[in-house]
Amino acid sequence: MKRIVGKVKATFAKHHDKLWWAHSIYALALGVGVVILAHRKFHLVKWLLVALVGIWIGLLVFQRFLSKGSDEESRTKKGVKIAFNYIMKNLYQQMFFFMIPFYYGATTFGSANMWFLTVIVICAFLSTQDIIFDRYIMENKYLASFFYAFCLFASFNIFLPLLAGVRNIVSLYLSGIFTLVLFSTLHFPAKQLFSRQGALALAISIGLFLTVLEWGRRTIPPAPIRQVSSTMAVARDTKTGKPVGQFYRIHVDDLKNATLYCFTKIETPLKIKEDIVHVWRKMGRRKPWFRKKFKTVHSKSEAGVALVSAVSGFPPDPVGRWLVEAMTTGGQLIGQTRFLIVR
Repeated sequence: MKRIVGKVKATFAKHHDKLWWAHSIYALALGVGVVILAHRKFHLVKWLLVALVGIWIGLLVFQRFLSKGSDEESRTKKGVKIAFNYIMKNLYQQMFFFMIPFYYGATTFGSANMWFLTVIVICAFLSTQDIIFDRYIMENKYLASFFYAFCLFASFNIFLPLLAGVRNIVSLYLSGIFTLVLFSTLHFPAKQLFSRQGALALAISIGLFLTVLEWGRRTIPPAPIRQVSSTMAVARDTKTGKPVGQFYRIHVDDLKNATLYCFTKIETPLKIKEDIVHVWRKMGRRKPWFRKKFKTVHSKSEAGVALVSAVSGFPPDPVGRWLVEAMTTGGQLIGQTRFLIVR
């Protein structure tokens, strides 16, 4: 029996890294399955909150008890650490992969908010790579802190609108506050946090972070709101309200005495009521040419809500690339509709 056990241990020791890489492939496949199953499953978001609490408690225990001690760790402590890392990896995997379809639907490809989705995908992938996660991320306090803080922020930014029905810009700021508060509990003892200096430092940090969020809010997709479709047209059917004469390219001479219409379909979860604006803009110019506000956009079904804006007058030299941006009134980009005016 001892000989069999010895051979098993020797085999595991010899192929240790290969086995972990094989497990990484399995974890990645499982994560892809989560992406498929979680698509638009808003009722599952409550489990995101449960996972968040689990990660916070786990990291709190790790920071307070497992990360300290002598370099020569006991065999028991090493075993506990391996088990802890495995649990944390699984929590991160489920959370990041669960968030991908929500942020994917809200991302406008070709715009600045693509970076947020890109970071989520990278974090999801890294959480499945056991050797990288164990040896480099969890062992580096800066990488581990970023992983945790970003996961917190991205998760709060989804489930606050879904569970509390708050507007996306409010969710953005609340997510920043909650992230900093929970992050601080991991890195500072309670006595220091509740001191006058600690409270002041936390308040200043929150103020600075909210300023950064205000400045960069356009780079964060307003998940889970998404633009389902968009169309440019030269007319609107008076009976059905549908677009007539759809186009991408239009000649400048055809703009005389003409009205251009932009049709976008926006989908919001049932709890969310958001104010949305259409911003008509010539590319290369920061100042918009036309704005139309849609008050309290609220989807009553998965079909979404159709928003229509119309422009009948253009600047003296309208030739060039144009776009109509659907945005929340908080300044987060939902989607773009592009068209070209030629001479």
